[in-house]
Amino acid sequence: MEGHEAQLDGVLMGVDLGATGLRVGLVDRCGHIVERHTQATPREPDACALAIAQAVGDVSHRAGAPLPVAIGLGVPGPVAKCRITAAVNLGWRDVALADMVQAELGVPAVMLNDVNAAALAEQRLGAAKGAPNA
Repeated sequence: MEGHEAQLDGVLMGVDLGATGLRVGLVDRCGHIVERHTQATPREPDACALAIAQAVGDVSHRAGAPLPVAIGLGVPGPVAKCRITAAVNLGWRDVALADMVQAELGVPAVMLNDVNAAALAEQRLGAAKGAPNA
């Protein structure tokens, strides 16, 4: 990251779970991506939670950072009551993935639909920053 010194205390981890790809990114306190990881998405929820936990540890280690203070998951499908109600492209129904990741790492994890996560990121950090109706 040229021209930016990463602030590695209080880092966050973002996870983008897709039908074919799992992407994990370490974000510093300034909102800059410090380190990334990409792999194929495991098909079973338990294997996916374990893969996310391993990727979070690997990314933190490579960045020389502690485990994140929290993890945000963007998932393909509607989320209600902390559960993915249906991720059709993964064949999942009623999966508490954030709870599973939290249990693996001992770090708070939250999740929301990936489209909503992208819109929120645009509103907070991107082109819609400061827009009254974003």
